[in-house]
Order: sequence, then structure tokens, then C-alpha cells
Amino acid sequence: MEKRRKFTACNYKWSILSIIFILLFSSCGRKSQIQADRTPEETARAALEALQELDLDTFNDCTDNYVCTIRNWIGIPTGKEYRMFNELLQPGLVKGKRYEANHEFAEKMMEDMEWEILELRESGNVTELDLRITNTDMTDLMGYYIIDLLEQMTESQGLGIGELVKEVSSLKNYNMSKLLETMDYLKEQGTRTEELTVQMTKVDGVWKLCLDEDFMNALMGNMNSEEFSEDVEAKIRERETQYEEKIEDWADGFEEKVEEWGH
Repeated sequence: MEKRRKFTACNYKWSILSIIFILLFSSCGRKSQIQADRTPEETARAALEALQELDLDTFNDCTDNYVCTIRNWIGIPTGKEYRMFNELLQPGLVKGKRYEANHEFAEKMMEDMEWEILELRESGNVTELDLRITNTDMTDLMGYYIIDLLEQMTESQGLGIGELVKEVSSLKNYNMSKLLETMDYLKEQGTRTEELTVQMTKVDGVWKLCLDEDFMNALMGNMNSEEFSEDVEAKIRERETQYEEKIEDWADGFEEKVEEWGH
């Protein structure tokens, strides 16, 4: 009788595990079938709608956002690399204040993004998609970042090597609230519209929207632009001049002290 109870308990345990495995694999199968049934246009729409809602799971399913898995020297995965929103998609990420700030930044970046499919040309496993993308003009976002940083460095006390290192290292801990405030300001200034052609490819029977640099930049309102507006460029030059003057004053003062020590 005891042996029978053990045998029954063992069967029960494996039955539960079997059900779990069936549910997991059935779920994956349904998801893959949905993706496989999507046309190029349906895939593009799903990807862009997911981006507006910051539904990154669906966005990843419909695009080539995933690049690779990063492993340590013994082959254990330590992270993943994505083309967009890399900082929000790391496995095992502790969702603390830094994550919340990055998530708010991403939400604000995408909340006004609008898109329109103009034309679609399908040829075998490759499709070209003409899109019109409109978003807040973020061309000057990083320009204002540079202006604020230069102001902080100019107004800081002292200018020794330690001070410079401190200022440069502060880049890693830049106050995200300042960036969010700048984004709100830019939202009041106007939008930017771009028309571009993006590519879609069929991989293992599933269409994927390809994220190249021009496409990603258009989605983010030209945030990655290497050139700023004339007004912001002028302000940067002005702050650079002020900072250079501070360096010269510090250098002159240092030379005077050296001379005093010499006497």
C-alpha cells in the first residue's frame, strides 16, 4: 500500500509538470502562428502601434530590435543588446529609480509620435515600406544638455584636475528630470515630419521591420542629430567661451601662486 501511494504521488507530480510544459509550449506556438500569419503591412502597424504604447515585447516580436546576447567568459548570459530601449530591456533588471526615469523618458519620447504608411512594395522575402513619421522636434535636446553641463562646469567652485574629473563623471548621473523638463519645452515648440523608406525582411516565415539609424532617428524626432539649431549652436559657443575664460583665469591664478611659492 505504501509503495502504491508513492507511485501515485510521483505520477501526480509528473502530471502537473506535463500540464505546465504543455501550456508553455502551446502558448509559444500560438504566438508564433500569429506572427507568421501577419502580412508586412500588419506587422509594420503592430510594431508602430506597440511603439506608441511602449509595448516593447510586441515591438521586439515585429522588428529586428534584438541584436545579440552578451555572455561572460564561461558562456553564461549576462545581458542582451537591443537597437532601441536597450536600458529598459535587460534581463533581471531591478526596476528602481533609474529604470523609472528611463521609462518615463521613453514614454515621453514616443507619446506624440504619429505615423502613416504611404506605400508598400513586396518582392519575395523583402518588402520596402514608405513611411511618414511625425514627432516632437528633438533636434536640440542634446544641445540643451551640453549647454546645461557647460553652465554647471563654469559655475562650479575651483577648476583643478579633481574638479574636471568630477564634472566629467557627473555625465553618468545626469539629472534626468532636467532632460524631461527640456522635452516638455520642446513639445511646445513644434514637430518634425520625415518621409523615408524602410525595409522589412521575412525570417523563418515571419516578417520583421528593420531598424536602421535613419528610421530610429525619425522615430525619436531627430534626437540623434549631430547638428543643432543656429540658436542652440550660438549658446553652446557662448558657454564654451565662458568656460575657456574660467580656465584661463584659473591658470593665471595658479601661475601667480607658483611665483609666490618661488619667492
